Amino acid sequence: MATVQALVSSCVIIPQAIGPALGTSTFAFAIQHREILRGNFFWVSMLVLSVIAVLHSLTLRESSHDRREEESRDTSRQEII
Repeated sequence: MATVQALVSSCVIIPQAIGPALGTSTFAFAIQHREILRGNFFWVSMLVLSVIAVLHSLTLRESSHDRREEESRDTSRQEII
């Protein structure tokens, strides 16, 4: 169980560490290369990523089962026993 927790923690922490550096580097690149989209490369790339995220969210479906409901049923069964 500890190994799984460590893996999950790494999957969360690594993007949090890389994200600010990547954003700052992209912004600096856009400032240095103003000929690309007239210096708006950072903002256009953020817009594209946001649109992709919104389109992806539209493809998500509601879960076919509710894990919390199953857990509450299991808990109530254990209390009876």
